[in-house]
Amino acid sequence: MAKLAKEGTTVRRVLESLFRYFDSANLWSPEHGLALSVLLNMQSIIENSGQNTHLLLSILVKHLDHKNVLKNPNMQLDIVGVITHLAKETRVQQSVAIIGALSDMMRHL
Repeated sequence: MAKLAKEGTTVRRVLESLFRYFDSANLWSPEHGLALSVLLNMQSIIENSGQNTHLLLSILVKHLDHKNVLKNPNMQLDIVGVITHLAKETRVQQSVAIIGALSDMMRHL
């Protein structure tokens, strides 16, 4: 899926489907869930292909506003944990996506 994602809209559509699956099966826990390992793998593939991994973080932060997530504070905390792990593994570089993601994250905090 990560290799198919050549543009922002495609990445968003692919990731939103994946995130809804993680929501429905409650797989967001960084310690026990599947989301972190899958997204770390995707992030690695995206980085190796030369794409901007900050888009992944930005879309994940925006997922905190999804109706399924808003109703579940524990899931929100798990997603923030996943975001934190992904951010630690991301190459440091400037991008509009990361600035937007940080702004959205601060709003949620």
